[in-house]
Amino acid sequence: MTTTDDGATRGQPPHIATRLIGRERDLDAVVELLQGPDARLVTLTGPGGVGKTRLALAVADRLQDHFRDGVLFLEFAGIQSAQNVLPTIAQALNVREQADQPILQGLQSALREQQLLLLLDNLEHLTDVAGDIAELLSFCRELTLLVTSRVPLRVRAEHVYPVQPLPSLDVRDPADPEALAAEPAVALFLDRARAVDPEFRLTKENAADIAAICNRLDGLPLAIELASTRVRMLQPGQIASRLDDPLTTLVGGPRDLPVRQQTLRNTIAWSYELLTPEQQKALRFLSVFRGPWTIHSAEAVINCIDVDTPAAVEQMLDHNLIVRSGDLKKEPAFGMLETIREFAFEQLRRNDEEADAGWNHAVLVLNSAEDPVRGFPTLTGDQARRLIPDLHAAIFWLIEHAGPEHDRRLVMTVRRAIPIVFASISEAENLIEPLLDRTDKSAKHDLAYAAALEMKGWSQGIRGDSDSELSYLVKSVSIAREFGESEELAYCLSRLGMHYQQKGEYATANPILDEALTIAEHQEDRFLTGFISQIVALCASASDDYEKAIAAAERSVQEIGEPLAIPFMQAHTWNILGMVLSSAGQHQRAASAFREAIKADANPWTIALSCVGIEALALEHGLLDGAAQLAGFVDGQCTRLNAKMLAPERDIHPDVLKTLRSSLDEQRFERFYQAGRVMSMDQGVHLALEITSRLISSEPEPTPRNAVTAGDLTPREIEVLRLIAQDYRNREIAEELFISPKTVDNHVSNILSKLGVSSRAAAVSYAAAEGLVHRAEER
Repeated sequence: MTTTDDGATRGQPPHIATRLIGRERDLDAVVELLQGPDARLVTLTGPGGVGKTRLALAVADRLQDHFRDGVLFLEFAGIQSAQNVLPTIAQALNVREQADQPILQGLQSALREQQLLLLLDNLEHLTDVAGDIAELLSFCRELTLLVTSRVPLRVRAEHVYPVQPLPSLDVRDPADPEALAAEPAVALFLDRARAVDPEFRLTKENAADIAAICNRLDGLPLAIELASTRVRMLQPGQIASRLDDPLTTLVGGPRDLPVRQQTLRNTIAWSYELLTPEQQKALRFLSVFRGPWTIHSAEAVINCIDVDTPAAVEQMLDHNLIVRSGDLKKEPAFGMLETIREFAFEQLRRNDEEADAGWNHAVLVLNSAEDPVRGFPTLTGDQARRLIPDLHAAIFWLIEHAGPEHDRRLVMTVRRAIPIVFASISEAENLIEPLLDRTDKSAKHDLAYAAALEMKGWSQGIRGDSDSELSYLVKSVSIAREFGESEELAYCLSRLGMHYQQKGEYATANPILDEALTIAEHQEDRFLTGFISQIVALCASASDDYEKAIAAAERSVQEIGEPLAIPFMQAHTWNILGMVLSSAGQHQRAASAFREAIKADANPWTIALSCVGIEALALEHGLLDGAAQLAGFVDGQCTRLNAKMLAPERDIHPDVLKTLRSSLDEQRFERFYQAGRVMSMDQGVHLALEITSRLISSEPEPTPRNAVTAGDLTPREIEVLRLIAQDYRNREIAEELFISPKTVDNHVSNILSKLGVSSRAAAVSYAAAEGLVHRAEER
């Protein structure tokens, strides 16, 4: 191996002391490609630090005996001009330049009969030589070239082989150490860590941290190697915590690496410098995106730059500074590896451009999210979730930088964003808390402040703090009323009505909801109209007014379930329709509705709520084992998510559990229930869909677990059941029989258990069929 005067390295491929890890399939694929008859120019492309050179050297080592005249390695990182590429190859082959002969012609003559593999390393800054390389290949029929470059050469003979980062890992539930050690990124980390600390081991305690490190570094081998050297001084958890700034943390790589690869920043800067100044500025502006973006959205953010956006994006793609990341609304989408985005964002701040880029990005998000019919919510499932990071980034930027004149618009954006970002209550609160703080500190408490109070009240209700919820909601309605009829007032009223519905105070809830619905209809707001209809449906169902309940639930589906295609709201509307239909005894339709809810949204919380309705149906139809397993799955999900149920699920689930415990022997119940608690999300969904399929296809009649006669119920229980049949609520039964509400609750639970049903309506229907009671038309 020698170094020429102009900085190129040439000679036999160097021997690399470290193992090639995680590239076995790539190695086989490239070797097979080069051994075939058609691929005489193969270019390994990929971002800096992905391991192109290391893979190319392994390929060269595998093919040493395949080429009669061997393999020649030339490293071009030190070459500054494309004009020096051919002379460098000629010098390595001892081909002397002739004054009367172009160097290309001399090389063609020298290589015409040679069966040789030329490995040209780091050619991304010298791509102007591509035409000469194509001519050389066309003349020298047995010559083969293997090139590493961050950009393709773009000649017809070229076969491009993209070298991808190592696969990401699931850090929420890392596999056992043995399985995790087999993952390529982790195997690389461990190999390099043991090189500096032979005692280092993967354990149950550090497995999640090591997986997080590999993911945080985008699976880039160079970055993982740089991080692994830190185990001499830090535990994996400490390394992971310091990777908020990986460009600064990952320095001091092996001295036998090129200087550009001894820090992560240098590696990325090498590609960045290959762009034009205008393209560099465009890349900096695009770093404000936290998720995927399209050409259209890129143009909106870089509109102040005199650059051809599609052409600039194509150059960034060629240089592997951005990646293709699927489609958004059938338009190609792009993004950056996080390490590259952080470099570009660092440059954005260094060039004092953050204000312009941040404002352009925030306006784009506001315009997209403002209208629930045409904006972000029109995207389905995975597409919507991919936009969550940009919603967060834009909202937080506006909270910090926008003036008070933007408060109302900002609040409405957050409200419309919540159904999309609602992966957890904590995630929603991350948007609500700073917004409430901002509007509370404004000079005047206005509609924006009222809306922020309403959203805070909603989050407190989800948390289970009913008193705090009521306090926020009453205050929000009071402030909103000062400004007349408005969308904010309708929202505040609807949340207040929902609060009373959750507490079972339907007489208080109904007039509040009627006022909210009237305002929403005047505002022609389909989303709000559908949302209020959900609460109306629940109130009507609880009062056994099933005709009104079903009509309201179906209206909710019509208004927001299908047209807006917001996954969370779709699932919620179908769930409510399922609950209403189930209470009305229309079990087949209810099962279909719950099935639609599960298919609509992959959110674990909404799936758990859907499963509550399905477990109740399973119990009603004698599918006890499945009901117990599904009940365990629901409890397991709620525990993992630290989430509380809302009514009606909150009221149904305990009754289902109590009936199951009395209907199954203890050992059998525990076996199925505990099996459900440890089910994965996919397993739980499969079970729920299996149960609904049985219910939909066969529509089995409810089969009582016990044959009940009048003698099986106590005289007091028969009294209670007769009052239930006359539409008395528990509080009214207590007053009628001069007993405590708690005693009534116990009697009702005993009645449901003895009859083997899970709802008051089902108890009355079954008891009436058995002649135990007669349903009254009127009180």
